Amino acid sequence: MLELRDISIRYKSHKTPILSNINLTLVPGTITSIVGLSGCGKTTLLSSINGVLKYDHKGEVTGSVLLNKRPIESDSVMEISKYIGTVYQDPDSQIVFSSVRAELSFALENYCYPLEEIESIVTGVAKSLDMMHLLDRNPNELSGGEKQLVVLAAIMVLEPDVLLLDEIMSQVDDKGSDLIKKRILSLKEKNKIILMIEHDLDHLDIADRVMVLRNGLLETFDGELL
Repeated sequence: MLELRDISIRYKSHKTPILSNINLTLVPGTITSIVGLSGCGKTTLLSSINGVLKYDHKGEVTGSVLLNKRPIESDSVMEISKYIGTVYQDPDSQIVFSSVRAELSFALENYCYPLEEIESIVTGVAKSLDMMHLLDRNPNELSGGEKQLVVLAAIMVLEPDVLLLDEIMSQVDDKGSDLIKKRILSLKEKNKIILMIEHDLDHLDIADRVMVLRNGLLETFDGELL
């Protein structure tokens, strides 16, 4: 279970908080989507969960993030990445290697996994996301949807409990969106906690719950962004 307790965030350049007293509980095997107008703080909220924001000295954060009842805000970003994975909207900014297999192996190599175990994990994740046929491809030759699958798989090799998805279908076509949705639903079936940030209301069909960020507050989505 992932819990946000009274999360408030204020940028030092602003007099008022961008987010005020955000409380949210996410349970395994569910997909929660957060919508809102551009600039309302959706990505900022994700950055407070995955630990990135605390290294951005422009913002002040109060409140707590708990995973399975344990506060995690004092953990490093690298530690948090083991149990909370984040996929952003631009896959090219997250892909480094010229081979999909190398991309998926990188995090495991950083944690000094044995070679045989790396190969086993990479193969298992690729099979679970139905992308074995992509392993020996160059990511630069793939479609937008396939690139997002590569980024998602590169995160899944560490078996995180939580997935934060930041508008990951914003740069893909309908075919790519359908591909990604199917994979997200397969991860839900594996009991992952999934939090999606979305700007396109057409992508909300896979969400179990939809919230809206409005005027710094998180509320149940009523069909209106304003």
